[in-house]
Amino acid sequence: MTESLNMVIEKKVDGRRLLFHWLVLIAYMGFIFFLSTLQSTKELPDFEFSDKLYHIVEYGILSILLFRAMSVSFSKKTLMALFFYTFLISIAYGVTDEVHQYFVPHRFSTVSDVIADGVGSIVGLYLYNKLWIKRKI
Repeated sequence: MTESLNMVIEKKVDGRRLLFHWLVLIAYMGFIFFLSTLQSTKELPDFEFSDKLYHIVEYGILSILLFRAMSVSFSKKTLMALFFYTFLISIAYGVTDEVHQYFVPHRFSTVSDVIADGVGSIVGLYLYNKLWIKRKI
């Protein structure tokens, strides 16, 4: 496992793929921001820990999109570096999302949501690694 994470990937940077992946990522980040501006999430099914599950899924998707955008942006990179920076950026976005929610009426900003965001990022990267990257190597 460690050998594959330290493997250097070299690919030619394709401008169209680069633009596509970054636009999809930015659109998804905008969607997360939009969801954070909603004063109520009553439309979503509510069950025990549903809020945390939504954060995990939301940030799992974010980390996959961010990983893909970053992987097409650099001609030479290691998987470990991509995973590390994807995780850090996902967490940073989660923190800014919680700060934003602090100012939205009827919404709350919690550390546990940032933790759920981090778990989602790790789960997303793990699943992406197992289901997609391993097939391509």
